[in-house]
Amino acid sequence: MNTTVNKGPAVKLAPNARALADFAKSPASPVRDDSRTGLSTWRGKTQRILTCPELISACDAALLAGRRCAILLCDIDQMAEINEAWGHAIGNRIIEGMRTRLLNHRSTAAASVIAQRHNGSYLILVDDFSDEDVLLRQAGELAGVLSAPMLLDGVTVGASVSVGLALTPQHGTTTATLIEHVILATKRAKREGGGRLLSFDPLHAARLRERDAQLARVRLAMDRGDFRVAYQPIVDARGVAIGAEALLRCHGQNSLPISDTIAILEESGLI
Repeated sequence: MNTTVNKGPAVKLAPNARALADFAKSPASPVRDDSRTGLSTWRGKTQRILTCPELISACDAALLAGRRCAILLCDIDQMAEINEAWGHAIGNRIIEGMRTRLLNHRSTAAASVIAQRHNGSYLILVDDFSDEDVLLRQAGELAGVLSAPMLLDGVTVGASVSVGLALTPQHGTTTATLIEHVILATKRAKREGGGRLLSFDPLHAARLRERDAQLARVRLAMDRGDFRVAYQPIVDARGVAIGAEALLRCHGQNSLPISDTIAILEESGLI
């Protein structure tokens, strides 16, 4: 299990308002009965899964009071592939198992709010933490616990969970920014293989924004018909042409080096 912690997101940055709106639309979890789910307790009260708007309000209040906060996002990797391979019944049991592990782990016992984003995806608010190193260590442990294989009907099913982390003040000072950045961190963790913890990395986010800009330039060149194929003869030792090599060329203005263009086309799935 790889639970690498990089201090410092991934994917194109979205407007803060959009990040909040996406979470505000998330459904509430039906989980309420601790006798069935074994929910943990925090400060003498039963921990329960709240709605995303409730988490947003709690984080807003904590930041307004000047407390230091962290947000984690736990998301099951390749859920669609799991459902396809094992069926939705097994997929639902994996989600339930992940939720039980989440609620009973020591790192979430002290969480202020746990909110369900959608099935298999949970947001955790840690309000007023004092030791960043302890938080990072427990978040890494949580990623490992959530990604451990599950034994279902005598069959061991592997279902890893990616965990993203964003905390104040280095990753943002507003709820919207923290949510935006924790989503990016989680997506990056998935792209790097899943089953790990990654913190928001602003340098990585900047590189992704640059790659997005390059992809836009490549798409524009495609729309304008700037790409051409040139054929370079291949000759033998006698100087006799025995074939030709096809080479891609871009004749448009402000075109990227062809090696970068091909890499972008491959990464984006355009070729």
